[in-house]
Amino acid sequence: MMRAMFACFLVLLFSVSSPAMEENAVFWQSSLAAKTTAGASDDVVRLFHQGNLRGGQVSGTRALSTSPTSDLLHYNPQGQLFEFQVPRSTLNQWEQQGLMMRLQDLHAPSGIITPEIRILPPASEQMNQFIIKPPGG
Repeated sequence: MMRAMFACFLVLLFSVSSPAMEENAVFWQSSLAAKTTAGASDDVVRLFHQGNLRGGQVSGTRALSTSPTSDLLHYNPQGQLFEFQVPRSTLNQWEQQGLMMRLQDLHAPSGIITPEIRILPPASEQMNQFIIKPPGG
């Protein structure tokens, strides 16, 4: 258990301390809205997607743009807001494998800059196991 925690700490330390990640360090450490679930040994990162998912499912052949902020209505006002709760260790693993990218997205029409976590195929299909169904959905 301690070895796994130490490995996760090292991954996070090196990813946050890299020059490309300096701008995102504060975002990744605090604004990601991490929650520790009861009885779980891995904390969970809440990610959101504003749009339409065919059949309510994430495609395994396309990238999925998500954000740690739920204020995404400007991207697709007619779309639905989807929430995902992904174990941080899974995101770290995907990042090491080159299947996840941290970006800053500029929505040109509004000028709004939003932190983006882009999940690339084939990991994008795995997001289906982390989707949170809305009440009554």
